[in-house]
Amino acid sequence: MKLTPPLKITVAGARNSSRISSIAQGLIDADGTNTLRIFRDFADNGCATTNIDCAKVLDFDDSGAIISGREIDIHRAGGDRKAGLHNFKTRQGDWYIRREKFESLWEDGDRIIYFALNCGGPGTEAYGPICLRITKGSLDTNPSAVFPSDSLQRYTNDLNEIDTDRIMGEIGCSSSKGNVALIEYQTHSSILDQERWSGIVCSDERYLEITVIGPLSLDNIVELRIRSEYAEEIDKLIDKEIAGEKIEPYERTQVLAISALRAWTNVEITVL
Repeated sequence: MKLTPPLKITVAGARNSSRISSIAQGLIDADGTNTLRIFRDFADNGCATTNIDCAKVLDFDDSGAIISGREIDIHRAGGDRKAGLHNFKTRQGDWYIRREKFESLWEDGDRIIYFALNCGGPGTEAYGPICLRITKGSLDTNPSAVFPSDSLQRYTNDLNEIDTDRIMGEIGCSSSKGNVALIEYQTHSSILDQERWSGIVCSDERYLEITVIGPLSLDNIVELRIRSEYAEEIDKLIDKEIAGEKIEPYERTQVLAISALRAWTNVEITVL
């Protein structure tokens, strides 16, 4: 498929959503158990979350917004765009060109923020122990799209080639996330076990990717999810600091991050 980038990511998703809906409906019609219909509705009710570490919490807090990877490095370079972009490229390593290939397809693609579809859990913890949930309305007010898995791993390869045909054949708009999930996971071995659906939809091993063009103001964050073990660890660090005991710099970052999170308004804290 010949494309002329940059494309509007929301428009691309909307154009393909009718085809995705037809495929999903065909699968549902052929399913005599009604399981796939229920699974689609389950996934459709999911939300967008992003997992981050404490350093990123402080980046977001300083910026007053959820920002992209490039903007994070520019912020850490004191606003020096050239230095920040150099640091971003270095930090990306072998993934840099692959990321550039994907993001350059889209208008303002260099401001993409990556989320995962989450149906009730701690999110993609490999990216960080702090899971932030944004409002569903955020996907309507900001350009966004849904992909059936990690875009860089799915659509690019070690030769830095990108499969645009597959991208345009699988992209969906935010309202089609249930259909995208159904098509992707309809043959998963645990599809008949409803208690495992949350893990099917979102885990470190697999997740639907939701890409949003940022920045997003902190007002879009409505929930913080955190493991009980990590919450207890942070509480102990806070107690140590209150008692005047010495804590390491990386521990201090964690204390500052949690303090910042607690100051964000209208954010529900859920300990899992």
